[in-house]
Amino acid sequence: MRPPLRPDALERPDPSRLDPDHPDHDEILRRHDLAVAAGDAMYADPATGLMVMTAVMLAERGWCCDQGCRHCPFVGTTAKGEWRRWARAVRRSVARQAAGARVRDHLRLIVETAGGRVLAYRAMADEIDLDPLIAELGAERFALTRTPVVGPLTIHPAESPVERHRLGFQQPRADAALLPLPDLALALVPGLAFDQRGNRIGHGLGYYDGLLAEVPRRVPLIGVTSDAQVVPELPHTPRDIPMTHLVTESGLRAV
Repeated sequence: MRPPLRPDALERPDPSRLDPDHPDHDEILRRHDLAVAAGDAMYADPATGLMVMTAVMLAERGWCCDQGCRHCPFVGTTAKGEWRRWARAVRRSVARQAAGARVRDHLRLIVETAGGRVLAYRAMADEIDLDPLIAELGAERFALTRTPVVGPLTIHPAESPVERHRLGFQQPRADAALLPLPDLALALVPGLAFDQRGNRIGHGLGYYDGLLAEVPRRVPLIGVTSDAQVVPELPHTPRDIPMTHLVTESGLRAV
């Protein structure tokens, strides 16, 4: 059985997939609508020239691949979508500062003894903030992701010059030096929810899915979250990369 479509899903993408403030927003919609009117399955992205599937084509396919398709008409209606809504509501209720302080306490010794760069992140709203730990232990111990306008996440030294991402967080600039993934000693990974086997649900754009698939298997993957966001089981696919550990206010544990 196919999942239900979002209201207006065939006309307008979900804002989580195409920000209304995106510089090419109107041109993207124009190209999409022209492709649909012509009966074409795809159109060329105005910035990259890459071919993008239309909402009509995705609806006719009848299922969501959870890979962040721009015009996915099923956003928020799948099992993962339901869990995302639940997790966003739950994490707003978490005492974030207290939980963050305890999580950072549990991470301190792990980072100090990692023996190499530790991949961290700049927290978005309601995520566990790692900035105080980076400031305390020194940026030279850490690496940070950069989220480009298009393309996969890239990894850079945490001491790199930064710029403000359109969603409000600071990230390395486009001209910052790149770090190869084999240089990482461990990775600290954010998420909306995790389960007791280490499966993770993120925001649905696929950035971390692509990155984690390339991280060497020897590198521990530590999901950073709160106790309230860990559940017995989450929906997952063979393409999802599970964590090796979780760290919450209760401590670090292998999964």
